[in-house]
Amino acid sequence: MGQNNEITGTPETRTEERTRHAKTAEATERVIDSAVELGRVWARYGLSIGKMALETSATSLKTTASLLGAVADAFETDRPVDGERAERHDVPTARAA
Repeated sequence: MGQNNEITGTPETRTEERTRHAKTAEATERVIDSAVELGRVWARYGLSIGKMALETSATSLKTTASLLGAVADAFETDRPVDGERAERHDVPTARAA
């Protein structure tokens, strides 16, 4: 029976195998590093988009709050003076059919 070169191998065969393993390990490390960097890029992008969405939402809320304040002020100035009844000219009255 012949011996299996993969198990016993000559010094040249073992050197070739170590070189092949080293190249495979380097390639694997490059793939992993690339995947990690790609993940970081997507994380930065997602956080940037989230930041912009929150800023836009905050601006919208501030505008809405200002509008509500203006409406509240309008109600304040439309109050009747000294308990008099305020006239409502802007609301149509219902007509009898």
